[in-house]
Amino acid sequence: KVLWEIIIILGIFSAIFAFTLPIKILSLGLGLAVVVLVYLILVNKLPNNRLLQIAKEPLTAIIYTLGIVGTAFATKTNITWQEWAVAAMFFGIVFQNLLLFSVYESIAMPNAVNLANFFGKKTSLTINTILFLAIVIFGSYTFSQNQEIYLARVLLVEMVMAAILWLLNDFVKFFIQNERYRWLGDGVFLLMVILLL
Repeated sequence: KVLWEIIIILGIFSAIFAFTLPIKILSLGLGLAVVVLVYLILVNKLPNNRLLQIAKEPLTAIIYTLGIVGTAFATKTNITWQEWAVAAMFFGIVFQNLLLFSVYESIAMPNAVNLANFFGKKTSLTINTILFLAIVIFGSYTFSQNQEIYLARVLLVEMVMAAILWLLNDFVKFFIQNERYRWLGDGVFLLMVILLL
C-alpha cells in the first residue's frame, strides 16, 4: 500500500514537471513507456514463453540504455563518435549487470528461465569478462582520442563501473548471501553522481 502511495505521488510530480521538458524528450519518454507497457503485458500474458523470458536481459538493457542515453541525445543536433562510444559502453555495462544478476539468480533458483541458464553459468561469466575487457579497451582508446574533459570523466567512471561488475564474477559465494550482489551491482550506477561534482 505504501509503495502504491509513493508511486502515485511521484506520478503526479512527474506529470507536473513533464511540462518543463523539451518535446523531443517527452516524445522519447512516451515512446519508451509504450514499449515497456507492451513488454510487461507480454511477459505477464505469456509467462511460459521461454524465448521471451530469455530475451528479458538484452531487451531490458536496450530499453534502459535508450532511457538514459536517449534523453542526452534527443536534443543534440550533432553526436560525435566518442559520444556514441560512451553510449555503447553504457549499454555494455547495463547488459553486464543484468547478465551477472541472471547468473546469481540461476544459482539461487536453478530452474529459473533466464539468460544465464540458457548460456550456462561458466559461459555467462566468460561473456561478462569479455564485456569488461571490451569496455576497458574501447574506453581507453576513446579516452586517448578525446579532447573534452567531461566526456573523459564519463569514460573513466564507466570503466570503473565495468571493473566492479567484473569483480563480482570471482566472489559469488560472498555476494550471493542476502543478495549482496544487488547492492553492489545496482550501486555501480550511483557512481555517475561523481559527474555532478
